[in-house]
Amino acid sequence: MPLINQCNVTIDKSEQNSLYNLSGYIMHKVSSHDKVCETCVNSLVLSAEERKDSRNYRSYMELAKAKEFKEGNLHFVNEKCFSLMTELEVNFRKSQMLFPEVANLNHFLTSLLSSKVLHMDVLCCHEIKTKIINRFKNFRLRIYAAQNSIQKGKIDYGSKSVCM
Repeated sequence: MPLINQCNVTIDKSEQNSLYNLSGYIMHKVSSHDKVCETCVNSLVLSAEERKDSRNYRSYMELAKAKEFKEGNLHFVNEKCFSLMTELEVNFRKSQMLFPEVANLNHFLTSLLSSKVLHMDVLCCHEIKTKIINRFKNFRLRIYAAQNSIQKGKIDYGSKSVCM
């Protein structure tokens, strides 16, 4: 079995834009569907005042800004949250080659991703990091299943069952 840390993963500018947009989507889902407090959510998203401050602007926010048709309807994550999501994405990509060999993919990814971001300082009064990891993992597994089906020439585009 190849070592995950030996794989080099780079995320280009367009992928960073997509990942940032995904980060906001995941934070929206966590804040609206999971049991978390405002303090947890506010520790990972930019406030309206912070979004207006040009010092908080990053080039990878361009897609999210373009998609925001009404001010305030999207979650814009802060550097801490985006670093967490980037770390999750890099480790998901590094581990993809192992997926066919893993018996319980859901458990494997949960353990792997949790261990890779253990060092990251995120407010934890409502286990928000775990909730973010689970939402990210489920989202990425659905995409992986769809891509895998297309590559194998199947019509099946995957379903939520891949995350169970």
